[in-house]
This record gives sequence, C-alpha cells and structure tokens, in this order.
Amino acid sequence: MNNINRERRQILATLFENVRLENLATYCESASDSPFHFTARCLWFVAGTRRACLVDINAGYKWISDTFEEAEKCSLSQIKLFKTEMLAMPVAKRSGYREIIAQKLCWQQENGLYDKIAATWIPPKPRCVGDSGGFTSVGTTDFLPAILALIYGCSIATFILILELLYKHRTHFRSMISGPGKDSDVSTNKRDEMKRSV
Repeated sequence: MNNINRERRQILATLFENVRLENLATYCESASDSPFHFTARCLWFVAGTRRACLVDINAGYKWISDTFEEAEKCSLSQIKLFKTEMLAMPVAKRSGYREIIAQKLCWQQENGLYDKIAATWIPPKPRCVGDSGGFTSVGTTDFLPAILALIYGCSIATFILILELLYKHRTHFRSMISGPGKDSDVSTNKRDEMKRSV
C-alpha cells in the first residue's frame, strides 16, 4: 500500500509542480486502498474532510446541489485540472454546406439556443447562499463611530457659524459706533482741504 501511495504522490506531484509532496499526502490521499471511486463516494470523502476529488463537472454539480448542506457548499472550492478544447463542427474541405452550417451555428448562438439547451441539460454550479442572505442584527456599538463623527462634525460646524456671526456683528457694531468708515473720513478731509484752497 505504501508503494501505491508513493506512486500516487509522484503522479500528483508531476501534475501540480508547485505543490510540495508533504501537502499532497495530507490533501489528496484517498480514504481506502483504491484511488478510483464513483462520483457519490468521491464527493462523500470531500464533504467532511480536506481532500480533493476529480469528477465530471456536471455530475459533481448535480450531486453537490442535491446532497450537500449550505455550510458544506460554502467550504468547497474548484480547481480546473484539464482545459477543454473548443468544440468544432467537422465539415468536408470544399463542401457547399460549410457557409450554411457556419451561418446557422452563429444564428443559434445569437438567439440563445445554446444557453437554453445548457440550462435544460447541464446542472448549474451550486451557489453558496448561506453567507449572503438572512437577517443580521446590528447593535449601537456597530455604528457608534459614525454617530460620533456626525455629532463632532455638527458641533464644530455650529461653533464656526457662531464665531462668524459674532465677527460679523462685532464689525457691524464697530462701524456703527465709529460713524462713517475710514474711506469716508479720507473723502471728507479732502473736501475740507479743497474748500480751504479755494
């Protein structure tokens, strides 16, 4: 069994070159002797432990949506191991149908027929809704800093307004006591001098 585990670690190490062998031993070992399991059993190993499992995406999504609880769905993550190539429609080299097939495939894509077929036949990715929904209680301590900032801002603004009003009232009161302003004193002095000179 140690030879099997050692070979399994070496194979996985070649797949994941940047992962160390010690981590592979803890994350990717299977719970039994056989490394191959059906989708349900493989995902059953994943549900409660920190193990990895390679399954078909569609079968895995369906099984996870049907059997996993919300907390288990939120703890899962997905690594795309193999890149799938783009699908193509084979057509004979000088076929007269090539242009028609290309137009119809583009038309199906534009009208959303591919998405409709995918929604019907391919199960969607299970969503983790446990964290996002529900009622959340908010106490006074949660928004106390915002209230304090509002109170301090209003009090500072009120204090500045009072200072401005006092300054305006003081300058207005001084101008009333001293009579006409300095400019008017200068103009009256000039008038007096002009009268004397004439």
